[in-house]
Formats: sequence, C-alpha cells, structure tokens
Amino acid sequence: MSTNHNRIKVADLETDQPNKILITNQNGELEFNDIKNIQINNYNALDYTAEGKALDARQGKVLKDSIDALNSTKQNNFTEANVGAFENTVPTLTIIADTDKMPLLVGSLRRMISWANFKALFKTVNGNSLFGNGNIVTPNMDTTTAQPVSGVKTFLNLMLGLRNVSNTFTSFVTNSATASRTWAFPDKNGTVAMTSDLPTNILNTGTQHKLVKYLNTAGTQGGESRLKDDGTYLGIGSVSPIALVKDIQLGRDGNKEIGIEQSDSITNGKSLIISAGRTINFQETTAFLLSQNIDTICFGSTHADNGDLYIGSQSGNIYVKPKGNDFFTLSTSIPVQVRGMGRDYSNNIYACSSAIYKRTNAAGVWTAVDSNNRSWRQVNGHPNGNIYATCGGEITLGDIYMQTGGSGPFVTLGQGDRNWAGIACHPNGNVYAAVYNGDIYMQTGGTGDFAGLGQTIRSYYQMAVIGTDIYATCYSGAIVKQTNGTGNFIDIGIGSPDARGGITSSSEGVIFYTLTNGMVYKNQSAIGTPNLNGGTLRLNAGTGKGTGQSRVQITTGAKITSGTNMQTEIIRTQWDETGLMKQYGNVEITGLTKLGQYTTAARPEWQLGFEFFDTTINKKVIGGASGWEVVTSS
Repeated sequence: MSTNHNRIKVADLETDQPNKILITNQNGELEFNDIKNIQINNYNALDYTAEGKALDARQGKVLKDSIDALNSTKQNNFTEANVGAFENTVPTLTIIADTDKMPLLVGSLRRMISWANFKALFKTVNGNSLFGNGNIVTPNMDTTTAQPVSGVKTFLNLMLGLRNVSNTFTSFVTNSATASRTWAFPDKNGTVAMTSDLPTNILNTGTQHKLVKYLNTAGTQGGESRLKDDGTYLGIGSVSPIALVKDIQLGRDGNKEIGIEQSDSITNGKSLIISAGRTINFQETTAFLLSQNIDTICFGSTHADNGDLYIGSQSGNIYVKPKGNDFFTLSTSIPVQVRGMGRDYSNNIYACSSAIYKRTNAAGVWTAVDSNNRSWRQVNGHPNGNIYATCGGEITLGDIYMQTGGSGPFVTLGQGDRNWAGIACHPNGNVYAAVYNGDIYMQTGGTGDFAGLGQTIRSYYQMAVIGTDIYATCYSGAIVKQTNGTGNFIDIGIGSPDARGGITSSSEGVIFYTLTNGMVYKNQSAIGTPNLNGGTLRLNAGTGKGTGQSRVQITTGAKITSGTNMQTEIIRTQWDETGLMKQYGNVEITGLTKLGQYTTAARPEWQLGFEFFDTTINKKVIGGASGWEVVTSS
C-alpha cells in the first residue's frame, strides 16, 4: 500500500525474512529494517528526571558497575565492641615512623592518617610538636632528657617537671596527692626561686648582731663582716666576749687608725675634723614666723661667710642683714632687677637677671661678669671652683651654663630647652637644677649630664644648700627639702604663700625665706636658755699598769723646700702620764719638773715664741727672732 502523502510502505512478508522491524524512515514512511541497524536516541537517560526516557543497556551497565564498586569498598558500621576486638588483633609497635598510618573513627566510618600529619595537629606556640620526634619509649617530656621545646610534665604524686627550651632549668613541685592542694606563688613578675637555689652560707650561717658581707664579686657567697651592731653600740673587729660598751668600739687585735684615704699626686689631702657638740642660740623648729616686711618684690636670697644675709628685689635693690642684727636694710643697688641670688665657695656673692653681677669676697662694688642679656635665674658655685647659672624661668626656655674656674664666659652645657630655674651645688660635688613646672635634675660629682630625679612636678624657683640639706622654693607656695643629699624632696609644710623670694640660712642655723611681696619669715621661735656649755673635746690616752707609759701625741709633716718631694712626719707635741708636755717641735724634752721648765742640758731646738725656765741660770728664756733670748732673772 502506498499514498502520495502519508505513505505506508510494507515489504512483502511472504519472503519470510527474520530479524526485521518496522521503522519510520526520514521521509515518514514505514518500512522494514534489520534490527541490528536500529539507532538509539543520543541522550543519557541517567541525567533525566522527566518520564518517557528509556535507559539503554550500555547505560545500565555503567550503573551496575558503579554499584558493584561501591559495594566492594563499603565498610561495616563499627561498634565499641567490634572496634576493640579488631584493634586487639593489631600488633604493637615500639617505634612509629612518620610514614606509618593510624586509624581514626569518624562517626561510623574509619579513616587513616599518617603519624606525621597527626603530630602536626598538636603544636606549641613556636611550631614544634608536643610529641617531639615521635619516640614513645623515651619521650621528650621526661625528667632527664634535654628538651627541644618548653613544657610541663606531670608525674606521679603530683610532681610537676618544669623545663625550658635550652634545658638549663629544672625544678619540681611535689606533694603526695592525699588531698586537694593549692599553691600561691608571690605576686611578682620574674623567676620563682626556691631556697635551695640560694647559697646556704647566705641564708643559714652567721652570728647574732654580726653584719653579713659578700665574699665574692658575683655576690653569691656571704659571710660575716667585721661589723657588729647590737642595737645600741657599733663594733669594728671586736673580739672581746664582753658586750660592746662604746658607741663605736674597735677591736683589740692590733693598733687601729681612723683617717681619710691618701690623695693622689695632684690633689690636696682632705681635712679630718672631730667636733664636740655645740649649742645653738635658738630652738630647733619647723615653724616659720614673720620676721620683717621689706615692702618690695623680692626674688632671691643668699648668705656670706661673715654671717651677712642678702635679699634681692625686682627694683635692683639689695638688702643686707649683718650678723647679729635683727633686720634687713637697704645696702646698694645694681642696674638690673634681681631675679635670683647665690654664692660660691670663695665667698663671692652673685645677683642675676638680664646680666650676672658679682661682689668679690662679699665686699666692695658689684661688677657685671656677664651681660649677654639672657634670662638668668640663679647662680651658685661648685666646690671645684666652677660657677653654674640657669637660664629660663616661668615662660622663657633656656639651658644650664657654666663658667670654668670662676672666670671667663658662661658656656652652655646643652641640657635641653627647659624652663630652668634654681640651681645649687652640694658640698659632696653633686649639682641640682630645678625646672619651673617640671622636675629636679642632678649632675653627679660636677661632671656629665643632668638626670631627672623623678620628683613631684612643681613650680620650682630658687634653690639653696643649707648645711648638707638641699632646699627648693616654689611659686605655688611650698618649700621642699632633700635631707643630707639623699632621697626625695619633701614639702616642709610652710602653707601656701608664694615662696619665689628665695631661701637661705644664717651662721647660727636660722633659716630665712622671703615671699615676692617682701615678707621675710624665719624659723627661730625663741633664743632658748642662757649660758649653755659647748661639748668638751677629749682625747683619752689608754691607761697602762704600774710604770707603763700613757701618751698623747700631735704629729705633723715637716716643711721642706718647694717641690714635689714628700714631707716626713714629726711628733710636734707629746704629753705623758705625768700630764707634762715632753716634746716641743722635733726635740724630746728631758729633765722636766713642771710644765714649761727644764734644764739647759735639755734645751730644745729653737722655736720662735716658745718659752721655758732655765733652772741653771734661773732665768726665763723665750724664742726670739733669731734664737733664744733671756727675758727675766727670776
């Protein structure tokens, strides 16, 4: 059968040909075709969800292979029981290599991980593994092996082993774990040390009242010193079993000497002064009372060796209170206002403002020694002869200047642009300089830079050394003091007046300070009791037995010609146990019957002004201008 349009063409089936199938060709006609020539649509049914897509055998084969592969690798679910049973069958290793693997149970699935990757999961802050090199028989965190990392290891009986990366510190905190324990270490930043870390001869040896000293330069070995302090008396080298009985007691194991160490070849020897106690003409007190009203603006004060006190004013007037007088009176004027005053160790007095004026040896006229029109605030001298001056004040920035040896120009010391105000030189050589609304600075020994002392910020103005104490006055109304050149500056408690006027002390020890309004205050509240004795200076020779000697001697050097040769020591005066002087000059006196009387045979070497009685001629003899001279016949 066939038509022109939708033609159906049927092959002759009478031929009985097998493996034929009726298909639609490209022209839309039905015709027979071999089954082997059938073409499948070009799609993958596994990618479709819409109905009507057929899955051919080849795609089914791929699906089957995937299912078979999944079934071949599927792991059974593990339980605690069957996992433990399985692991019991695994042999135990003593050494684990980084390439070895270990199982991990993730949910119900088992996974494998290498030992190297497992260790990498556990690291300290420096990147090293807590498990070290992996040796589990001799682990890195034991108590004896050097450590590649820092750490703490807990052992039996609550023992903690502490190790650092350099293996240079090992310590243990141990206690039997019989109960809950709490340790409280000191609240300190640093190393916690045990008593066993310290030398036992520092902690556990010594004698009562004996002071300990270090025996080596490292300061790790201690032992007894020669000093003994029983709370009342001080002993040096004391060997007697009897208790100390003197304020300072020297041991009897040999001759003793108290003195100043020798000076070098370019320095004068230093004086040794032994002073008995003196009385003063006032009562010691910190209370300040109004003494006088000068009625002018005052900014500085100082004193001279003769006891005169000075006060400078803004008008340039200088007021002086002579020793023994009660009041300050106008003395003289200088061409500039006085912003500060001071002195040096040669008794020269200074006043300063836009220029520096000097009064040599506290006498005569005031002479300008610097006219550079700087904002000078105070001048004071150093024991070595150098003169220090500050430049600055409340507003102006300046520096510290120095005049070498008391002559020549004032040269900047380069201590920074600050509001430098007061300056003072201590007898020990330290120099103090105060900054207005700042700190107090110190130059050690008169050399080097000034270093801040970390004092309370105040409006510091003038400074002065009174005795061995350092004082500083303040615009804000305070006077502060550092006692004996050590420690902090402490407010002495004068209240709140403007104390820029300066501070000084009289030769009697009375402290004066002035306000900017001219008010003068002093801390002398009463003159005290009349007719008081000064302390007696006693030189006690040690007493002997029987006819044993007891001597008091005074020794000096014997002058020679000018040069660098050393003098020799000579006993100039000697008293013996009879109380009579047995030596004068460098000649021993014999035949002495009473003080100043001896025979001609013992006539001493001539000494100008010395007198004695010549018993041979029964005349008094005196040392004249060129030799001995007879002055009387009786």
